[in-house]
Amino acid sequence: MKPALARIRAERARRGLGLHDFIRDAWRWVDPSPPSFGRYTRTLAWVLEQVLKGRIRRLIINVPPGHMKSLSVSVFWPAWAWLMRPELRFAFTAYRGDLALRDADRSRDLMRSEFYQDLLAGRPNTWGLLRAGQDTKSRFANTEGGYRFSSAVAGIMGEGGDIVVLDDPHNVEQAESDTVRDETIRKIRLALPTRVRSKTGAVVIIMQRLHPRDLTGVFLDEEGELWTHLCLPARFEPDHPHPCPFDWRTKPGELLFPELFDEKRIEELTIGLTEYGVAGQLQQRPHPREGGMMKRDDFKIIDAAEVPKGGTIVRGWDLAATDATAVEAKKAAWTVGLRLRYVKRKIYIEDVIRLRGSPHKVRTTMRTAASNDGKVVIIDFPQDPGQAGKAQAQDIAADFPDRRIYYTPESGAKEVRAEAPAAQVEAGNVFLVRGAWNGVFLDEAAAFPGSTFKDQVDAFSRAYHRAVRQPRRPRTGAIRGAA
Repeated sequence: MKPALARIRAERARRGLGLHDFIRDAWRWVDPSPPSFGRYTRTLAWVLEQVLKGRIRRLIINVPPGHMKSLSVSVFWPAWAWLMRPELRFAFTAYRGDLALRDADRSRDLMRSEFYQDLLAGRPNTWGLLRAGQDTKSRFANTEGGYRFSSAVAGIMGEGGDIVVLDDPHNVEQAESDTVRDETIRKIRLALPTRVRSKTGAVVIIMQRLHPRDLTGVFLDEEGELWTHLCLPARFEPDHPHPCPFDWRTKPGELLFPELFDEKRIEELTIGLTEYGVAGQLQQRPHPREGGMMKRDDFKIIDAAEVPKGGTIVRGWDLAATDATAVEAKKAAWTVGLRLRYVKRKIYIEDVIRLRGSPHKVRTTMRTAASNDGKVVIIDFPQDPGQAGKAQAQDIAADFPDRRIYYTPESGAKEVRAEAPAAQVEAGNVFLVRGAWNGVFLDEAAAFPGSTFKDQVDAFSRAYHRAVRQPRRPRTGAIRGAA
């Protein structure tokens, strides 16, 4: 390390100029409007610091519009990072190239400011100077090898970096178009593996939610274990489908950034958005417009101890045998096993199993669930049409010689099968036992029939219809087919 650079890093450490303090001090050089800061801005800055320290390598940030996300991530953060690590290479992209260039220009102007040059400890000619001949909006570099490349999503196949940032990768007006949205995601997924240019590099996605299968939805669904998810809705929801460990709020409805977006401003934003827009852009839990058979708020979440004893208990399955190692499995349907208790005209959904896997894995999961559930629980699963489907169903049923088990072909549209359980949801008769599966189930149920996946609702319908029939208890070991 060069002596001058070592002295500057030591000075930065001594002064402890964190990203949040840097944004406070540098604000007037970027934006003439009065600044607002609070717990939210400190949290956002702290998480970005963890990326620079290598503690987070895949980060998704979902926050409402207007909450300083682009300023923090795309303007201040790279300028601050170069104070400590000028060798870093950044690649920024947005759905529109002019937006990516706008933020690059603001960050570059900040680096040229008197304030920033003073932070270089009076040695602007030692390092950090923007290199002549490589000083444009789309690409500028410093004298230590660091650079910033900015482009539209369409140009993501170009230059990469140590840190790749996707700031608003989707066009709000086009996010509902499956063709446009899927093409954007295809380009990004194709390019990302080669755009991160170092083994310790990082990817940061920052956006508001626009659709269940937007870039955030796809990555969380298919490789969620790889990503740190900073999901901060405008109003706090204790049962949000994506609970965030960094969210400090505890009161339902508590605002995220009251210093800038108080109740009045949030209400103004709400008026300008549809219910769909509020759910996605403000609350970060999008639902397609065509959903609505079941309302999220009509489900009641309770603790397991509150479920009454007795009644009829059914584990309803919706089967989808998919090889989990295949690429196409990422878009395939899920196998779902939903356990439901029907007692005193109330419905209690006690457990949901959801997996993608080979037929062998599905059969193994079904056996394990039956063992855990106990003999009192009825098993019900769909029979594929035709003689081959009947033979397959009989083969599955043979795995459970001592259980009450039913298999029947599906009949009618999914929406028709869901009408009766949906009516019970609306009447307030359906309860969910508190569990990690609640959020994903509610997402699908609230969006149905417009949801991307419908497997959990299908399993719900099957278990419900079997349970309310209250079948006569057969002798132990009996197997019933169409019934």
